[in-house]
Amino acid sequence: MSPQDLLNAAFANLQRDVRAHYGMGTENDASFDCSAWIWDCVGDKKHDRNTDWILADATGKQTKFKVLAAPLPGCVAVYGTKWLKGGKRKAGHVGIVVDVARMLVLDCSDSQDGPACHVQEVLFNGTKDGRKPVFCQFVG
Repeated sequence: MSPQDLLNAAFANLQRDVRAHYGMGTENDASFDCSAWIWDCVGDKKHDRNTDWILADATGKQTKFKVLAAPLPGCVAVYGTKWLKGGKRKAGHVGIVVDVARMLVLDCSDSQDGPACHVQEVLFNGTKDGRKPVFCQFVG
């Protein structure tokens, strides 16, 4: 699947009326989280392949995702979970780049009622705690 194919699939998914509300860690008929939505866009089920799985695959085996040198429309931007003392965590995130110059990303997040296209500087510049995004292409 090319980046343009993924971008087209993501926008097509916005037109479907099956979207409900964000639910972290979920994949069911009523809700998606960010990684489940990515898998839905590529026509697959999430199974146990969460945001951290996507990041590990892109930077390791590259069975489903290949790292890109720079972001481009239709690529996936992902950063992983950060584990804090006491077992607390700051969740990672993943989305599909729409416009590099304007830092527009299509994603499914808790600040939106289902997938939405909005500015996600954190998916371009990194988080305040130092996590940097990896830009990758879905290769199947």
